Amino acid sequence: MKDAQRDRGGEAAEKKNLYIIPRIICLVLAFVIWLYVISVTSETSEKTFTLIEIKVEGTDTLAENTNLSIYDISEGKLSVTVSGSRKDISQLSSSDFIAYIDVSGLRETGKQTVPVKVSVPASVSLKSYSPTGIVIYTDERITRDIDVTCRPSAFSMPTSFSFGSITSEVGSVSVTGPAAVVSKIAEVRADLNLSGQWITTSFVHNAELTPVDSEGRPVESQYLSMDRENVNVNVQIMTSTVRPLEVAYAADADRSQIESVTVSPASLKLEGEASLISSIGNLVIYTVTGTETGPVNVPTSAIKLPAGVGIVNDPGTVTVTVTFVPVVPDTEQPPDTEQPPDTEQPPETGPEPVTEPAEPTGGSPQTGEGAVDGITGG
Repeated sequence: MKDAQRDRGGEAAEKKNLYIIPRIICLVLAFVIWLYVISVTSETSEKTFTLIEIKVEGTDTLAENTNLSIYDISEGKLSVTVSGSRKDISQLSSSDFIAYIDVSGLRETGKQTVPVKVSVPASVSLKSYSPTGIVIYTDERITRDIDVTCRPSAFSMPTSFSFGSITSEVGSVSVTGPAAVVSKIAEVRADLNLSGQWITTSFVHNAELTPVDSEGRPVESQYLSMDRENVNVNVQIMTSTVRPLEVAYAADADRSQIESVTVSPASLKLEGEASLISSIGNLVIYTVTGTETGPVNVPTSAIKLPAGVGIVNDPGTVTVTVTFVPVVPDTEQPPDTEQPPDTEQPPETGPEPVTEPAEPTGGSPQTGEGAVDGITGG
């Protein structure tokens, strides 16, 4: 009995010893790993960060104190080398660094080199950076009023339609910046990008303003400013049509005596806004009275047209000719009157009397031409 108990106790002890050994091994391995991590994370290292943007500060102060402005700056990105623990450095990126130049203290125009200032996170130390200075160019700051021009693009319209007046709500804008840049600007363009629209009526478009040089190329500078960035543009869409010219007749005109009326030219070409043109019918140029004595020249200004509609190649006058029905002359002759017989004259002493021929009592009627003249007055 006792021997069996001893055997069971020995087996339990052996099993206990087997559990202790793996535990000791795990504890040793954990300690070794801890020592490695401590040594790695606490080790000081260096790293270089690149492509850091260099900002410009103090431009407003520069303008206020000296009326100067930057107009060019050398391109460049900053590279920074820092030192610190591996842990701290591994948590950084280029966006954690600040690089800038301060131009508020400049007093001269022309080319100048301004030192770069760098700010790094507190967890690391700055070792070096490049470049240490930036080349900039300064000039006098001026303001000019520059005309606005409008240019539509990316549109479609019927062939009989065209652009009329295109006007912006302002004639010019004020542009401020360095003289070297402002002097390049020839105009400020309002670009009307209509995105392929089908255009048949007048419209208003809000356009973005872009300063351009004499060749139409944009003048770009971050140091330019305008008193407005956009402008409303009124665009007039025009079309044309041919309308015949007509005459009216006065209420008391005897149209039975009028053979024909001709108008020269017989029609006029009109141009104007599409909405107005479509409302115009035939044009009455003159009212015939029936008493005309010849061709009548009517000024085209007498034609009442809507505002915004005009005459293309305006002749100035329109000639109206009224032709009357010719009057047939009366050809019936009146009967001749009987002539009284000659009576003998008693002889008289003295000179021989002279006998006068008798005047006929009849005669020819008035000519047809005179009759026509009496109706037409010429």
